[in-house]
Amino acid sequence: MLTFFTPSFAGDLERFVLLRKSMEKFYTGSAKHIVAVPKEDLRLFQSRVPANDDLTYITQNELVDRSFYPRWWYPHLTRVLPDQAWRFDRYGGRSGWILQIIVKLSVVNVIPTGVVALLDSDLFFIRPFSDRDLGDPEHQHLLVRIVPTVESARHRDHVKHSRQILGIPPGSTDHHYMSSPNVWYPDYVKALQNYLENKYKENWQQVLLRAEKISAYTLYGTFLDEVLSPPELIRRDKSFYQIVWDEKSLGDFISGKFPIDDESLCIVVQSNIGVPAERYTKRIEELWGVTSPPYGATAPGLVAGARRRHDAP
Repeated sequence: MLTFFTPSFAGDLERFVLLRKSMEKFYTGSAKHIVAVPKEDLRLFQSRVPANDDLTYITQNELVDRSFYPRWWYPHLTRVLPDQAWRFDRYGGRSGWILQIIVKLSVVNVIPTGVVALLDSDLFFIRPFSDRDLGDPEHQHLLVRIVPTVESARHRDHVKHSRQILGIPPGSTDHHYMSSPNVWYPDYVKALQNYLENKYKENWQQVLLRAEKISAYTLYGTFLDEVLSPPELIRRDKSFYQIVWDEKSLGDFISGKFPIDDESLCIVVQSNIGVPAERYTKRIEELWGVTSPPYGATAPGLVAGARRRHDAP
């Protein structure tokens, strides 16, 4: 059984609205969508996109250890003694980006069985799709492993640090595991948690609290690819999406110059470009007005396609 899972927060609310609209327009299955947001943002999300039979909200605070949050007195200290606050950085918690990574890696606590499709808030679908377009869990488990023509320094760094966290030898960094949606299997996520706890003799969240750099998708992908390597794993060399990754590609997207191929299930307008969703909503709605063939009609699940730039964080 497939379940969609999205960590989000108030800053991505309007992007999340577009994601939900695209799911309502194009998804032909019956999977539930679970969304984890900070406790303080819950009412905002519930008022903007009310929960229903298909959509459930939970708070990310249920999943993330308190050590990832600032101590209650830390914000006051930074205001009163800004020049000395660096001495207390270990009490300042981790960024919201890191919190979302921990939420993703805690998905097994919410969805213990089946298949999970992780949907970031800055994703929107552009053509009809069904559960089977994200893999056939009865016969194969997918791992998207892309080897681009030129790999980015960011992705190389993620692979390097993931191997360090896992305690495995260095190797090639000519690949990455970025995909939207990113299809995960709760049994494998639990195996990753257990692996970290057995290796470090402490809770896996505490292990990652100390990590210099983390990418949830790369850590999970590297663990599956190089440590667990289950026999049912199918490595797919094509992602499901295209990405708008900077101001230039955003300008091309808004003006209609951004090429959208017939094999893309969705598009990601990367949130860290720092532009509001309102700036490109009209273009998305124009795309929704174009009749597109179902995803499986143009992109069979395991057929390799042309290489594209994939630079999602």
